[in-house]
Amino acid sequence: MRAALCWVLVHGALLLPAIASADVSDKLAGLKQEPSIREVQKAALRYFGLDKTEVDSMRSRAALKAVLPVLNVSGAYTDSNVDDSTTNTEFSNTEVWVQRGVAGSATNVSGSLTWDLPKLMFNGEELDVASLAGAQEQIINKITALYYQRRNIQVDMLLNPPTDTGARLSKQIELEKVTSLIDAMTGDWFTHKIRKD
Repeated sequence: MRAALCWVLVHGALLLPAIASADVSDKLAGLKQEPSIREVQKAALRYFGLDKTEVDSMRSRAALKAVLPVLNVSGAYTDSNVDDSTTNTEFSNTEVWVQRGVAGSATNVSGSLTWDLPKLMFNGEELDVASLAGAQEQIINKITALYYQRRNIQVDMLLNPPTDTGARLSKQIELEKVTSLIDAMTGDWFTHKIRKD
């Protein structure tokens, strides 16, 4: 009986780290179910309107802007009732020699198309669009730092779980804070994506 008890204790002690290790491995594998860093970066750029598709579209529109003319249309309507008559009686006081009269209305509409031909060669707005690359880089750097800060907290909580309630709550609050910051940069996409998975 004593030998059986020793066998159970020895083998149980040997199995415990393996069971704990398998549990941690399962939890770490569960983290892979969350969105990848690339998905999160794309979501952030999309939220700020700076994803590749949008920026390429802006660049194309800026390049083509000079091709399209500027249309100016103006108009006026004049309605005048002129009843003017001129009588020339220079040569005779009894007979009219020249008589003129004016009456009527007038409508005037005008339009013009203008091209800014130098912009076909160089349009400064294309540089404005190109400057968005700096904004893209800032967003990618910030969201990447937040993503890995969150991942470090998660791994730390799995590998070194806090033993006291205060430390556990502190880690949980820190995790929620970083998750909220990621949500703020993705329009809540991140949390919705985690909940779906």
